[in-house]
Amino acid sequence: MGSRSSPADGCVLAVLLVAEVAFGYVFALIFAWAGHPTGMLVWMGVMALTALGAAALLFRRGYSGTGAAQLMVAALLVAFAALAYDR
Repeated sequence: MGSRSSPADGCVLAVLLVAEVAFGYVFALIFAWAGHPTGMLVWMGVMALTALGAAALLFRRGYSGTGAAQLMVAALLVAFAALAYDR
């Protein structure tokens, strides 16, 4: 089965995925500034798991472009959590 993604999906992804990552980072920073580093890591983990779940669902339904974008979001969230944990 071919991909069901349309050219308009790219425009939507450019806005929504950036907003998703920014939302995750802003709340992670709020947790960190409030003195809850564990809460920040849990938040980033939940966001990453949600993105992975969305990617699996999208791949299964044939939206390979959107699913790949969700995988990239999950990777960015995990990378940010790893960098924050390293400090």
